[in-house]
Amino acid sequence: MDTTETINFVKLQKEFQNAKLAEERYNLENNAKFRAVHQKVSSYEEFRDIVASSHLQPLEKHDAFYADKTNGNMKVKPWNSFYSPSIDNENEHFQFKPPEICHHINNFDEFNKAWRCIKCPQTMCDIIISMDEFNLKSIFRCDLPSNVLETCIEQFSTMLTKENSAHIIKVLSIFSASRGFNIALRFLNIKQKEVVLKLLFSLESYGHDVKSLKTVYSF
Repeated sequence: MDTTETINFVKLQKEFQNAKLAEERYNLENNAKFRAVHQKVSSYEEFRDIVASSHLQPLEKHDAFYADKTNGNMKVKPWNSFYSPSIDNENEHFQFKPPEICHHINNFDEFNKAWRCIKCPQTMCDIIISMDEFNLKSIFRCDLPSNVLETCIEQFSTMLTKENSAHIIKVLSIFSASRGFNIALRFLNIKQKEVVLKLLFSLESYGHDVKSLKTVYSF
């Protein structure tokens, strides 16, 4: 090798990571196509939604990827199914109130954009329980990312009151009807599973019939 040549290892590493992410995205979308066929979706729209949201499926908890470059060094970003390199900039300029956002979220993509810009977990859940049943069913019909389920369960357990209990039951029921529910449920850790059980018992103490929820959220 010519000793005058200089290898830019940072550039090579970035190209390798980008290629690796592209391959992972392709594999996820390809697997989603087979999953959609296996689930016998009723329309092309459902098929398209499953494939489009396939990259939002949860990966392992310890997974990380190189997201950007700071001062010449690659910066590792922990896995977040809603992460994109532009999120940090969006957060700086994104201002909203939960009731206002609810009227502008009508599909999974719009929910995704709103969710990734929100740093406060309680605000995220305030938005979800404020949404009407029709929109929620439409958004989560084909998929339910594991971090959405995890965040909502943990927040619902701390923000539960008699006044919002019926709304929380509504959301939990809609989640359980999602095609991605069983996958998201399996990603809950032991502590989160305990939170689910305590949440259901608390809802029951307010006089709600949660037998069906206990069945679908059983471990």
